[in-house]
Amino acid sequence: MLYQGLIKPLSNATSSWDDPTFLHPEAKPISLAKEMLLWGEHLGKNVLVFGVFYEGFTIAAVLVLALYFLRIKDRVLPFTIGLYTLGYLPDTLEERYIWFPSLVLLVMAGVVCSLFPRKKFLIFLIFFSFTILPIKRLITTINADRDVYEISRQLTNLKGNVASDGNWNKSLYIAYYLGDKYYGTTSSKGEKLAQELKTHHIKYFFVWDKTLDFPPFKTVNNLSIYKL
Repeated sequence: MLYQGLIKPLSNATSSWDDPTFLHPEAKPISLAKEMLLWGEHLGKNVLVFGVFYEGFTIAAVLVLALYFLRIKDRVLPFTIGLYTLGYLPDTLEERYIWFPSLVLLVMAGVVCSLFPRKKFLIFLIFFSFTILPIKRLITTINADRDVYEISRQLTNLKGNVASDGNWNKSLYIAYYLGDKYYGTTSSKGEKLAQELKTHHIKYFFVWDKTLDFPPFKTVNNLSIYKL
């Protein structure tokens, strides 16, 4: 997706990152047998990926599921997780896709703990396992990309479609803070670049760590902004 050139985002999205179809290159025609083999391999890998995601959310995932199935007759909550997971198996997976079923898993953990009111250590262990990931993320991401937020605060009047010459993530974050559409990166130069930006109705072009052959509309830190 980062190397596919400029892509128009969905109407309700900031960038093409919100559309999973852009997360992998366009498939080339192959034989049916090979395609089925690759499809099966893809599904198998995604099953493992989902397992890693759930265990990453809480190391007690298997314990919670096991106790729930052994002690609880109602199957609505595990069915919800299973149906949600099956729906995403054919797709290209990202961790953000399991945020909802992970919350369902947390509810299941609460139901399981209610069965063992005197097992305080078990209750503590289960719920503490759900705090490991948030605490870790808070520590490792403290002040992450603070410079991007500071840049966006100085660009509050920039309204329009945005593209950049690189630095996909930071450009996306700035566009998000500004409420603009981010079309991605392009390596085009000269007349080809001008035509590409015009075709996609780009109003602001972000250039990182350098400048073009003419003065920018605005410069903030290592970001030069060109207005079209």
